[in-house]
Amino acid sequence: MISSMYLLGARYRGIVISIITVITIVASFGLTRLEIDTSFDSLIPNDDPARIVYQRVMGEFGSDNKTIIY
Repeated sequence: MISSMYLLGARYRGIVISIITVITIVASFGLTRLEIDTSFDSLIPNDDPARIVYQRVMGEFGSDNKTIIY
């Protein structure tokens, strides 16, 4: 049973490659809307009381942005 599932890609190469290609093309349409937000601010809901404390600390100590050089 398991071995037949593993061999599915070898037996039906064309179908599997076609399915993977279609999935890749459909997923690529979302790349234009992809955003990377690394700030901690986006993780706290607007109505959370901890957000007020976080904003107060940000005002006192400055930004929480970090630069890492590798």
